[in-house]
Amino acid sequence: MKMKLVLCTALLGLLVSPAMANIVVTMDPVWVCPAPDVFTVNIVGTGEEFVAGWGFDVYYDETVIQLYDDPYGLPAITYGLDWTGVYAPPDPNDLLVDLDLAGLSFPPGYIDMSAGSVLVTLQFQYLGAGWTPVCFGDHNALGDLMEGFAIQGVSNFATVEYVCGQVCPEPSTLLLLGLGGLALIRRR
Repeated sequence: MKMKLVLCTALLGLLVSPAMANIVVTMDPVWVCPAPDVFTVNIVGTGEEFVAGWGFDVYYDETVIQLYDDPYGLPAITYGLDWTGVYAPPDPNDLLVDLDLAGLSFPPGYIDMSAGSVLVTLQFQYLGAGWTPVCFGDHNALGDLMEGFAIQGVSNFATVEYVCGQVCPEPSTLLLLGLGGLALIRRR
């Protein structure tokens, strides 16, 4: 009986241990306030894991910001030094996703994430007044093989915490929005 308990505990420990992995994905800088006409953010992954590849979705309000179409042909999406990747257009059946991003370690192997690694750099154009969170996620990780963080080991994926960033207008725009709101309230 004790032997069965020991074996079951060891087996459970092996099954649960991959789920205890942790990667945190953030936007650097976390706040872009006030937003200039064109701005650049790094998407950074940090954790105590060695990662071979990653994939996630990016969400933002396309009426407030969009990927910057540089007149000199510079890319709006640049992968970090440790990664090579592909940009895939969003799934037309999933209207929430603005970008699908994925990267593989380059050269092939595992990248130590403990010091943080720039996964991708995005260049945006600010379109007008308004706020927008810039969020990341893998809402369809089981159905979309391009989502998640592959870590060292056979079929191991890290659990990932995604931290949203924020883009907001310049103070004078906020002031105008506030005055417009007050005028609407006063009118009632």
